[in-house]
Amino acid sequence: MKLVACVYFTDGYGAFPDEPPSLPVLWILSVGGLDTKSIPFGEAVRLIPDVK
Repeated sequence: MKLVACVYFTDGYGAFPDEPPSLPVLWILSVGGLDTKSIPFGEAVRLIPDVK
């Protein structure tokens, strides 16, 4: 299997690697998690639950 991307579901709190991986990374951050602008590499989006 060849990996082509990484999708990471997290609150954003924790340690990041010193070097970014060689593949694209999409960070999906939970509500109340780290600000998306604080993610050091890749693309980051906030997951907003659809509450009805």
